[in-house]
Amino acid sequence: MDKRRVVITGLGTVNPTGNTVAESWAAVKQGVCGVGPITLYDTSNSKTKLAAEVPAAVLDKRECRKMARFTQFALTAAIEAMADAGIDMEKEDASRFATIVSAGIGGLPNMEEEHAKGEQKGFDRVSPFFVPMTIANMAAGQIARPARAAPMRLAMRSTASATDTKTWPLPAVRKAASRRWVSAVSPA
Repeated sequence: MDKRRVVITGLGTVNPTGNTVAESWAAVKQGVCGVGPITLYDTSNSKTKLAAEVPAAVLDKRECRKMARFTQFALTAAIEAMADAGIDMEKEDASRFATIVSAGIGGLPNMEEEHAKGEQKGFDRVSPFFVPMTIANMAAGQIARPARAAPMRLAMRSTASATDTKTWPLPAVRKAASRRWVSAVSPA
């Protein structure tokens, strides 16, 4: 079988040291630590007080209301990676693009929030965006939407091994490059 090459042409990141590759790299070179006091929830009843929290993503506020935090991070990093690669989807064949995102779980904080809202105010008050905000494959879908990427949107779900998420998608990407529909689930 002729193996097609898969090349990484652009970088994007959202992590505790910065919201862009340049920001993050500059912080790392200066010795900035991404670990600090937890600010996203009350830690008074917790032994753990420190975490490597990620700064807020920089997206349109209206769009953010419809996306879980992990989806915002994935979309922000993907937008940067596509810009870094010089990809202009107006000039590209969208059917030759695939979106693969690895996430252990979707919007867990959204699940907790909407469940509490349902118990307190009634489940008819739960957000209509509840399911789209909590499913792990929504990050891949949100990235694919503006890029008009098709035919493959794949969400890798693997918390047991980071190796799965790095090496397993490669054959799927090669198949997509040959214009075949590929649907896959992470071996976990």
